[in-house]
Amino acid sequence: MIRKALGISAIALLVLSMLLLLLASPPRFLEPSIQPLRMLLVSVITRGVSRSLNGTLEIDSIQGSLLSAPVALGISLTDARGKQVVQIHSLSLDYRLADLVQGQLRIRELAITRPHLSLAWDEQEGLNLTGVFPPGSSESSDDDALIPLILEQVRISDGSIELAHPSVPQIREISNLSLDLRLDIEGDSLNLELQRGVAKAKPAAVDLETLQGVISMTAGELQLDGWLLETGASRISAAGGIPGKSPTTGLQLELAPLDLGEIGRLTGETSLQGG
Repeated sequence: MIRKALGISAIALLVLSMLLLLLASPPRFLEPSIQPLRMLLVSVITRGVSRSLNGTLEIDSIQGSLLSAPVALGISLTDARGKQVVQIHSLSLDYRLADLVQGQLRIRELAITRPHLSLAWDEQEGLNLTGVFPPGSSESSDDDALIPLILEQVRISDGSIELAHPSVPQIREISNLSLDLRLDIEGDSLNLELQRGVAKAKPAAVDLETLQGVISMTAGELQLDGWLLETGASRISAAGGIPGKSPTTGLQLELAPLDLGEIGRLTGETSLQGG
């Protein structure tokens, strides 16, 4: 009797494993039939993620193998008020689930195409993007149980940003954004190493020809280290804290050559922009 029960259990587990494998990596001829079930799984996951956010995460569709190389299409992240903060046309991953055995999730490559961010600063609530992610509690030990995430190579292409912050009133739009970076996340700490970045800023008419440096975040506080930004006229280095809930900033900026006209275009000071 026990042997029969074990045999039935083994068969049930085998069938369940085969079904999960089909959902994760279906043969091409079965994809039209399996896709609704995969999207049901994705819907359950996104609802679970949304419950941990001050906002909502949505994904239109998933293609490819969930075991190693999935592609997500039509990703959107909205804040608690329903305003869209992040929109991504496509996101593809290259990883090995075997790395989970080592206690970490290592992504060999993450490619993001046509991302769009709408960033706004509010005097009471601070930056809208950081407001979507609730700060971790220092009294909780849940962070110790989280699996560290390592993104070895992140490639962002054809991105854009809408920006509304009183410290840079003349930069309201960033377009043609292209970035290469590495990202490490463990608990509530984040470390991002930007290796290459180019973009165009409007209406200041400033082209960002080089952008690189390190940004770290702990308990919602952002810190810049070794940042270098080169435009057509200037070379700007930056280090220090980024303003969050306060309009004041701990950033230290160095500009060479001292192009007052460029400072005026960035800060909106017409007295510096000249004729």
